Amino acid sequence: MNLLLELIDIIELKGETAGLKLAPFRLDADRKVILTTIGNKEYEFTPKEKNVAELFNSITGVAKHSPGRALVYLKQHATGVPVSA
Repeated sequence: MNLLLELIDIIELKGETAGLKLAPFRLDADRKVILTTIGNKEYEFTPKEKNVAELFNSITGVAKHSPGRALVYLKQHATGVPVSA
């Protein structure tokens, strides 16, 4: 829940907040997760209902127009956790 609140705070500052570095979304089909780096932290998202390929296609389509909105959509449809180094 803290991750979700932290990400919402970042996004609400402005969808494309200056200084917010959001790496492209990456699909790990073997592990069935979507990976991205937000700031300097890497996160992996596991879909709640959709299969991972469908969700990945949806968010990459949205990300072409607004990476911030794609992240919000991803957070609504997947559970995200920081990746341990």
